[in-house]
Amino acid sequence: MNRKGSVLILVLVIVLVLLAIGGYWYYGMRKIPLPPTTANTSQTPPIQSSSISSVDPNAAKQAATVVLAQISQYPFLSLVPINRTISSYTPTSSHEFTYEGISLKLPWSGTPKIQTLSGVGTQIKFPNNEFVMLPNPYPDPLHRQTFLDSIKTNEDREKFNYLFGEENLNSNSAFFNLVLNSSPTTLSSTTSSPKELLAQSMLLPIKLTMFFDSSTQSIYQFSTPDFKVFEFTDLPAKNQSFIYLYDARDNGRLITTSANQNEIDFILSSIKEQ
Repeated sequence: MNRKGSVLILVLVIVLVLLAIGGYWYYGMRKIPLPPTTANTSQTPPIQSSSISSVDPNAAKQAATVVLAQISQYPFLSLVPINRTISSYTPTSSHEFTYEGISLKLPWSGTPKIQTLSGVGTQIKFPNNEFVMLPNPYPDPLHRQTFLDSIKTNEDREKFNYLFGEENLNSNSAFFNLVLNSSPTTLSSTTSSPKELLAQSMLLPIKLTMFFDSSTQSIYQFSTPDFKVFEFTDLPAKNQSFIYLYDARDNGRLITTSANQNEIDFILSSIKEQ
């Protein structure tokens, strides 16, 4: 997707984190002006600091209102992962390549054009415009470390553990899955708890940064013998998919490809780390 506004979204995340941790005193007592994204929203009563095991309802409702207004133009944020089973497709021929720390087999014919750029990665493109792109370094879309850097004290950590689950904060793939499963539906539901409202309000702006293409039709999750896989696919609208892989060490990798679903499954099944 067009990333203009990503900085604005990330600023909003930081604002919400501060609301979650510090409550109203951060803006009230320090008298720091509100960012433009929240300055024009309707005013609510002062948000008081909440205990570790509870969330202030006013803070949660304010966060949900602000975020819903910001993300209403992005309907693809309603997509959540669908489980699927990888196929056992076997092409008539294939070629093996080793680049960017992995080996993989590609199911296309002809002699490819291979281009490697330092700080960008390697593209393997075949005569009929089939391609695979292996970005390097990995363009982490989550800004997870920035998110965790908001934790300054043990009490902050306990609050984040309460909101998101300690196991999700300690794992790249688990945090990725947590963010992907956030949904605007939770923010608009009258039955959502303050905890759900605040947690989802902080996750959805991060989820927005994970989409490279607004025409994404589906998100799939599945596993190969070596990787946990999250696939953002434009099929059938376009022939392009963005595939995030997490290995046994919880390290992330991105692959972009024009492959169809059977070809994707073949490629992913063939990948070996070097």
